[in-house]
Amino acid sequence: MRIDSMKLAMAMVKAGNLNTITLAEKSGVSRATVSVIRSGKTVKPETVAKLAIALNCDPKDLLED
Repeated sequence: MRIDSMKLAMAMVKAGNLNTITLAEKSGVSRATVSVIRSGKTVKPETVAKLAIALNCDPKDLLED
C-alpha cells in the first residue's frame, strides 16, 4: 500500500497542522517511518490504520488512487 503524500499532508493540516514528530507521537509510529511514508514508500495496512486514527480520518482517505 502507498499513502498519497499530498493527501497525508492535507490530513495533517486538518488535524491541527501536525508536523512529522507530532504525528509520530499521536499515532505510535516512529518519526523515521512517518518520514519514509511521506517520501512515497510502501506501508503496512496496520500503519495506515494507526495514522488514520491519529488524523481522525478513514484509512482509505490517505491511500493513493
